[in-house]
Amino acid sequence: MAEYVYKQKERTEDEVEEIAASVEDESRKLFDKLSQPGGSIWTRPAIHENLAIFGSNDGCIYALDKKTGELRWKFLTAGVVMSSPVISGSILYVGSIDGKLYALDARTGVKIWDFLTGGRVLGTAAVTDGSIYFGSEDGKVYCLGKDGKKIWDFLTGGPVMTTPAVVNGRVYASSCDKRVYCIENGSKAWSFLTGGMAGSCTIVDIATDETIAGFGVQKESSAFVGKEENLRVCFGSFDGYFYCTDINGRLLWKFQADDGVGVMRGYTHVEGLVYFGAQKFFAVDVRSGRKAWDFQGADRCGDVPPPYHNGTIFVGCYDGNMYALNAKTGKKIFAFRTGGPTISPPVIDNDVLYFGSTDTYLYALDLSKGKAIWTFKTGAAPAAIAWRGWIKSNSPLQRLKRWWKAEVKPNDAYEKQEKKVEWERGYGTDNNPYKLERKDVAYFGNRDYKKIDLDEERRKKDREIKW
Repeated sequence: MAEYVYKQKERTEDEVEEIAASVEDESRKLFDKLSQPGGSIWTRPAIHENLAIFGSNDGCIYALDKKTGELRWKFLTAGVVMSSPVISGSILYVGSIDGKLYALDARTGVKIWDFLTGGRVLGTAAVTDGSIYFGSEDGKVYCLGKDGKKIWDFLTGGPVMTTPAVVNGRVYASSCDKRVYCIENGSKAWSFLTGGMAGSCTIVDIATDETIAGFGVQKESSAFVGKEENLRVCFGSFDGYFYCTDINGRLLWKFQADDGVGVMRGYTHVEGLVYFGAQKFFAVDVRSGRKAWDFQGADRCGDVPPPYHNGTIFVGCYDGNMYALNAKTGKKIFAFRTGGPTISPPVIDNDVLYFGSTDTYLYALDLSKGKAIWTFKTGAAPAAIAWRGWIKSNSPLQRLKRWWKAEVKPNDAYEKQEKKVEWERGYGTDNNPYKLERKDVAYFGNRDYKKIDLDEERRKKDREIKW
């Protein structure tokens, strides 16, 4: 099939680079603003028996009675939770900015085990074939057994913030190095280079119009019984294109969006159309790449995969609305207003839509009426929750000579500084260490912190951070 770019003239290489850089910069600023410790909700609720389970920027995993919104249990991690929980059997798997993937009893919230990586765990795990696959900002894609022991890891060229998809034992994962990787038994089978940060993969069978794997749809077995020639790997990029390749990474078409395409959570495919967001929200034919329709909210739309229900697509938007759109035409049916950007992937159970907002509330929405049945407000973050953050204080600037991660008892307060704590966040790599722009900001902990090197590579380098 020939490559197809919808209507618009092909962008030049410089234009692609400019769009990717601009979207990445704006996304980073927005990410910093919205991912501060507090009660914002970025995660997709998981429905298990009578519970709705989700994570929050206050560091907690909450389990609510899905009918009443009453709290049943909560589990506190040592960092902001932006990874959506997934459940296999009765075990819940979820990552945290504290660098760990947790396995919890979904019924009680009791921890079974945790696995420490060398970076923040922002993406959602894929659980299939008795293994757990997930990425970390240390640049690695991990494969763990159900006992929490590492089977293999694969190092990419940048942070992995997205969700893997697994088909026939092969793992399709993207990285901030602009590539999508196909990984087989811990080794690269192929990679596909885009012009910007690449997004989570959604894998579609065009013969049956079925979504085979991707965010929220990973099956217990990754075995595919159809013809692999009918499989399509769909993903977006900050370069402003939405891509479709065959299962071997050969480009079939790409669609030119109006801005960088949302990347972290994946996309929705229903009845021959794939749905994704940039500034506008798009529905595109998965076979040809032709646009079916687009929808413009008051701000950026659809950075998360929208659920489909009875001919309707539910799209969260940065303007604070949850939109119900006709899946065939894109016509607005209703809008439900929250108090902040709605970037939590929704989930539907028994005609009720569950989703969170950066206004710190989880909503249960009656789809027949477009009205809330109940809401639940999360809490404020404990003073000790953060990772790779700086504490604003009157202390002089302190220099650290080693990379380290802070582990604290969650309820410990900073001595005599609890009311003064404000959090700021920075980013860095071994080649580009953290930089402070303010002289009144110090990077330090209290006596309950333990200094821990992130991984063996950094332990060997023992790099001094230069301010």
